Amino acid sequence: METPAISILTRNATGIMSSAAYLSDCLNHNKVDICGISEHWLYEKDLSFLYLIDNCYNSHAVSDWDLKRPSKRRVGKGGVAILWHRKHHNKISPLLFDDDRIVGIKFEINTDNFIFFFQLYLPCVNHSIELYKEYLNRLQNIISIYSELGTVILMGDINTHLTRCSQQEPRLNSRGAHFNDLLRENNLISINTLDFCVGAGSTFVTYDGRHESLIDHIILPVEKLQYVTFCEIRDDDALNVSRHRPVHCMVELPICCFDPDEDQIEYKKINWRKADEKSVNAYVSAIQNNERLQSNFLEGRLNSMSSIDQAYETLVNEITVAAQNCFPVKRFKHFLKPYWNRELDTLHKRMTQKRAAWVSDGRPRGPEFVSFKEYKNAKREFRRCHRKFANEYLQTQVDQIDQAAEVDSSLFWRLINARRKNSNSRPGSELLFDGRHCNTSMEINSEWADYFAKLYSPTRAAHFNNVFTEVVGNEMANIKRNLEISTESLNFPIISVEEVGSALNLMHRNKAGGDDGLMYEHLIYGGPFLHEILSKFFNAIVRFSYAPKAMKRGVIITIFKGGTKGRIIRITTGLSHYRLSL
Repeated sequence: METPAISILTRNATGIMSSAAYLSDCLNHNKVDICGISEHWLYEKDLSFLYLIDNCYNSHAVSDWDLKRPSKRRVGKGGVAILWHRKHHNKISPLLFDDDRIVGIKFEINTDNFIFFFQLYLPCVNHSIELYKEYLNRLQNIISIYSELGTVILMGDINTHLTRCSQQEPRLNSRGAHFNDLLRENNLISINTLDFCVGAGSTFVTYDGRHESLIDHIILPVEKLQYVTFCEIRDDDALNVSRHRPVHCMVELPICCFDPDEDQIEYKKINWRKADEKSVNAYVSAIQNNERLQSNFLEGRLNSMSSIDQAYETLVNEITVAAQNCFPVKRFKHFLKPYWNRELDTLHKRMTQKRAAWVSDGRPRGPEFVSFKEYKNAKREFRRCHRKFANEYLQTQVDQIDQAAEVDSSLFWRLINARRKNSNSRPGSELLFDGRHCNTSMEINSEWADYFAKLYSPTRAAHFNNVFTEVVGNEMANIKRNLEISTESLNFPIISVEEVGSALNLMHRNKAGGDDGLMYEHLIYGGPFLHEILSKFFNAIVRFSYAPKAMKRGVIITIFKGGTKGRIIRITTGLSHYRLSL
C-alpha cells in the first residue's frame, strides 16, 4: 500500500511580517507540506503578503474581523492562515467558513481519501469562558461533519494548557476541562503531548521567562497515531521574535481503498432462552425438509476431502438460516441505553434506510450524489440527537447526586459507586508487547494476532532431539496407515446416531459459539435428522483423517481480570467447539 509522507507545521506568528524570515527557514529546513499560522496580524488587503514569504507556497487566510470595524485605532491581534506547497496545489481545495479564528483546507490524497486540515486560534483568557465554549461547539460541528468524509487534523493555538501524557495531570481549569472533553468525545489526541515528541517541553513562554505552557498543538484521531513518525517542538531561535515555538510532525497516512462489497450480512442474535415448543418444532421441520442438506449428505456423497469442506459449509449455512427463521431474536435492552426514546428510534431507522439506499447506489461519495448527501444528513441528525439525549440523561444523574448529597447519604453513595463502574480509559491508553508500546485498536489487534500465531506455530530449539522426532513421526504414520486399513474393512459407522444424541444431551447451553457462529442449541434442537447428518459427517472426518480448515478456526478472547490475577484466555472453534467428535 502506498503511504505518502506529509510534513506538518503550526506556529503562532504574533505578527507575520516581523517573523517571515524565521517561517521561511522553517518551511525549507523541514520541507513542510502543510503549514498553519495563527495571529498573522494582517489586514485583509495585506493577505497577499503570505505569498511573498516563499514563492513555493500558496495560502488560504482570513483577517481579524476587528480590523473591519470603524475606529480611530485599528489594531488586529488575530487572523489565521494555512500555507501549502505548490506541488500539492491540484489536490487542495480551500474550505470557506464564516469565521476569523478557524480556517480549513481539503487535501485529496486519492479518490475517496481526504484529509481535512483546520488551523485554529481560539479565544484567549481575555475573553469570556462562554465565548470559548461557543468556539468549542463550532469545532464539534466541524469535526462531526468532516470526520464522516475523511481524516480531520486540527492544529494551532488553542489557548489552554494540556500536559504531557507522562506527567501527573493536575486539576484542569474550566477551559482545559472543556477542551479535554472535546478531545475525549471525538477520540482525538494532541501529538506533541506524547512522550515521543522531542525538543522543547513547552510551546509558549512569557516575556519574562517565568511561565511556560503547552498551548499550541497538532491534534488528530487516536487511531491515526500509528502513522505519526516524528514530532518536535522546535527550540528557540534568534530569528523567532514570537513567544510561541513551532510544532512540527511527520505523518504517513496510508491510502485507503473502499471495497463496495465490504459489508457482510450481519445475522441477528437468537434468544435461546425464549425458544418454545412451537419454534423448536418449526426448526426441526425446516431441517428435515431442507433439500440442500438431503443432497449433500446422501450415501456416497462424502467421498473426498473437498466434499467434506463443501458439506461443512452447507451445514453451517442451512442451520443458521433455519434458526434465524424459526427462533425469536434478541431485542433491544433499554437498561443499556436508558436515554433511548422513540425519537432516537425513528432517526436510527431513517439513517439505516438511507444507508441501505446509498449502498445500493454503489457507495458514491461527494455532495453531488443525492443518496450520499441524504445518508450523511440522516446520520448527522441521529448523532446530534443521540449526543443531546445522552448528555441530558447524564445531567439528570448529576442532579440526583447533588440532591442526594444533602438529603439521603445512602442514596448518594449508591449513585457514586454505580458511576465508578464506568470506564475511565482515555485516548492514548496503550499495551506493551515485547517492549513495544501499542496505543491503537488496529495496532493492538495486530500484536495479539502475532502473539497467538507464534504461540501455535511449531518451533525447533537448538537442542532439539531429531532422532526422537523421527521415531514419533514413524509411529504416527503407522497409526494413520493402520487406521485407514481398519476403517475400510468396517461395515458399520464408527460414530452412531445414538452416540451423537447422547453427546448432545451432555452439552451445556447458553455458551459462546465458535467462528462459524453455531452454538450448542443449533445442534441440540435439530432433531433426529440433524443427528443423522452429524453422524455421517463425523464418520467421513474419521475415514479420511481430515477436518475442514474452516472448522479449525477459533475465536480467542483475552480477558484481563485486573490486579495481580492472571490473564484468562477463552478459545472456541467451529461447529460448537468440535467437542461432539470426541
